[in-house]
Amino acid sequence: MIYDLFCSAVRTLVPAAIALGIGWGLIPESMSGTATGLLDFAIFSGYYLIVRSLEPRWPWLGWLLGKPTQPTYQKGR
Repeated sequence: MIYDLFCSAVRTLVPAAIALGIGWGLIPESMSGTATGLLDFAIFSGYYLIVRSLEPRWPWLGWLLGKPTQPTYQKGR
């Protein structure tokens, strides 16, 4: 269970960090804070969804999320 929590955190935080890095390179400083946040969110969402949608076909793409293994979730509890 702790491993799955770690795995899911890594697979969320790595794309967020990548989106921030891309955003810092693309977003001009003159942009408003709201626009910057929305653009960062769009970059993060697009990156994450594209990688997750391609991962079933090419499992090695999981490394682009920081960890190639997906967390497993148990029913109940």
